[in-house]
Amino acid sequence: MEYDLEIVVPVSSRYLSRVEDFKKYGLINIGDNKVLVDLVLSGEEIEGVEKGWPENVDAKSFKYSKNDYASNIYRHFLEMQPKARWVMKIDDDSCTDVAGLLENIEKYNDPEEKCYLAASCSRFENVAVGGREFELRELYEEFFGPNFLMFQHEIECSVISSVGLKHIVSDERSRKFLEKRIECSGGATDVGLPYAA
Repeated sequence: MEYDLEIVVPVSSRYLSRVEDFKKYGLINIGDNKVLVDLVLSGEEIEGVEKGWPENVDAKSFKYSKNDYASNIYRHFLEMQPKARWVMKIDDDSCTDVAGLLENIEKYNDPEEKCYLAASCSRFENVAVGGREFELRELYEEFFGPNFLMFQHEIECSVISSVGLKHIVSDERSRKFLEKRIECSGGATDVGLPYAA
């Protein structure tokens, strides 16, 4: 693999200062690790967003025509060809100790195995009730049955082995679920992918 960590992050020109702060403070203690940041843009372009990153960090923009960041994050995961051992999804208002993260993950997990890790987990009903994901509960029930509310999903952050991500998107049921989820506007980026996993 060309990189140690590939980070998927939605960005918006409405919050351009967050993008600039993320470049400065979002990725710390990189060390010798090579990092690729996938900047997911929704219906816009942001000039210079790929420039000004720390040493050992490359950034690439992915522009999607739909103006919906949740749909576009799921689309990105379906279409991407991972270029790192680990793929991480975070928001642009976070801070990650890259070397510490990779050291601790690989202390307990093999990047050649199917692996999906989350910063913290919650049941669907605890986070999504009243929100767009809850409105889409018929979609979740169609694929995961009536007990889908009992499933856990990440909150804010996940790290997936590239092997695990390839397995998710190659599984027929998971792929069909994500394709249907992409068609739905709004919602969160931290519910659909763990369900597909």
